[in-house]
Amino acid sequence: MLHFGASLRLIGRPPNVNLPGDNSGGAIGDIPGDNAAASEYNGLNFLDRAPQPHQSASLLKNSVLTIGILGGMGPQAGIDLATKIVSETDASIDQDHIPVILYGHPGIPDRTAFLFGKTSLNPAIAIASGLEKLSLAGADVAGIACNTAHSPSIIGEVGRLLDEAGCDLKILHLIGETVRALTILLPNVKRVGVLGTKGTLKFRLYDEPLEKTGIAVIHPKDLDALNGAIFDPGYGMKGFSSPVSEKARKNVLRAVDDVIEQGAEAVILGCTELPLAVSGDYRAGIPLIDPGQVLARALVSAAAPDRLRPPRVPLTSVE
Repeated sequence: MLHFGASLRLIGRPPNVNLPGDNSGGAIGDIPGDNAAASEYNGLNFLDRAPQPHQSASLLKNSVLTIGILGGMGPQAGIDLATKIVSETDASIDQDHIPVILYGHPGIPDRTAFLFGKTSLNPAIAIASGLEKLSLAGADVAGIACNTAHSPSIIGEVGRLLDEAGCDLKILHLIGETVRALTILLPNVKRVGVLGTKGTLKFRLYDEPLEKTGIAVIHPKDLDALNGAIFDPGYGMKGFSSPVSEKARKNVLRAVDDVIEQGAEAVILGCTELPLAVSGDYRAGIPLIDPGQVLARALVSAAAPDRLRPPRVPLTSVE
């Protein structure tokens, strides 16, 4: 998958973009010149409940923070994010790495089932509880290793519950980070394929912020096959993620090929399981974007900006 870099010191959102369910707007910070923009990217897209940008920037400048990961929404989701945090940290000895606390919470109710009304139990309750535990354990900034959990009806309630509990844990927004990274690093891309759960696609979690930047969104035609690759009890990645079954891998690759054939100039693998089934940064010359990789880099940047590795894929190769 495409590995985004990090040196545009931004806190906010892409120009004229609101996250789904967010009416507050918010402009990005000053962008350095073209040379700096071409070298690396660093966006910190906090949920609205987090401190104001100047407060966060001051905090991040003066100390190494502890990263919290809320996993369990997919058995490999949190582990995969933790691995990517390590890979994105510029370290030569143990002591160069960043403190990370991973809480794998498999008891979080299914996000897609909630969005489609199959259960009235909002996963936000368990998610907020897990984030509180991370905060109590010492996490300063956290990421939620699930795309569908960033639906407004879930993530908005998470923020409300954390505020109600007086929890000041700072949370980076997975989808906001991914959209900003794409719009900054691939400014010429105007058609993006989005893969994900039926909840992510049906409720347009990526579509709305991308469309507000003028980017057209393309979904795969066979959503049932893609959904099977994630959820099917016989071969899906929820149960068979290490290794991924051959049928699941083929279904995911067919979905990637489908959106590319429809004209996608980049593809977002918008479910934490999907990157497990795809190897490489490109497919038929089209960049593949792993939101987990974007979030990992943003978390490293938030915790210790000077320890973020340079991007491994030259941006000039994808412009």
